[in-house]
Amino acid sequence: MSYYQNYLKHFAKLNFHISQISEWIKRNQIDYIYNALLSAEKEIQFVQPILKELNDPAPELFEHALTNITKQKDTVLSFFESWFENNPFLGDALAFKSPDLAILLGASQTILEHRTQAAIEYLKNYPNIPILFSGGGFSSTESEAVLMQKYAQEAGLKNPMLLEDKSMDTLGNALFSKLELIRGHQLSKINKVLILTSHFHTPRVLHYFQRIYNSDHARSIAAYGIATPNINLRKITAHELTSEYRADTRLGILDTHPKNPIDDQAILLKLFKNHDLYQNRYDLLERYLTIA
Repeated sequence: MSYYQNYLKHFAKLNFHISQISEWIKRNQIDYIYNALLSAEKEIQFVQPILKELNDPAPELFEHALTNITKQKDTVLSFFESWFENNPFLGDALAFKSPDLAILLGASQTILEHRTQAAIEYLKNYPNIPILFSGGGFSSTESEAVLMQKYAQEAGLKNPMLLEDKSMDTLGNALFSKLELIRGHQLSKINKVLILTSHFHTPRVLHYFQRIYNSDHARSIAAYGIATPNINLRKITAHELTSEYRADTRLGILDTHPKNPIDDQAILLKLFKNHDLYQNRYDLLERYLTIA
């Protein structure tokens, strides 16, 4: 039996259970699983025409494997979307109940206003804690952070407000929000952090913020997911499971043992050198390198 025959049979029989997917979400491993399916799908599609003339493995085995991979991808995405209806909160319960700081993450224009308005209603439960609005975005006029702050002020929130307007992705949200707190001499006062974002985004958010915010001091981190009514939710979810996974694995920025401290300065320099969104951003070095 050839290598590819065994390989194809494996993927033709693969059957993920809900309990497995639930654990992968909790452990922030769901993106790795989804991308493994994508990689297998591409490999099978690549070798299929090459091996077709040899009739080994049998042509129908290719179709069975590809059909089942599609089915398993749909299973992962469907459960990933529905899981958050009953599990909007991830992380440390203490940070969720009595945070020292709330961080609201920016988003694309199609999501930003809804996410912010929903977060504002939720943040009314915490009238005294500072709120940090994090997001640069791709607009040439106003950053996501500035827009979110305007929404909050118009809604009557009186909380102390901070801005981080340089980040273009989740890793930037985590690193630059921390560095802004250092610049403002605020970080030493903060032990419990609550991050608000879209529900499909919470595993990745929790992963980055736990690693980066705990590099110098043990902090409690929680992420709260806001439901996102969007007709393209499946597309957004698939993008969430692929884009930042690829950036994470390609850059290797957090490629250390989870218990090891992470050097903020080293991450900043890696972003400057290798990350498409931050490459050659001298303004970031000027703002953050001396304090990282």
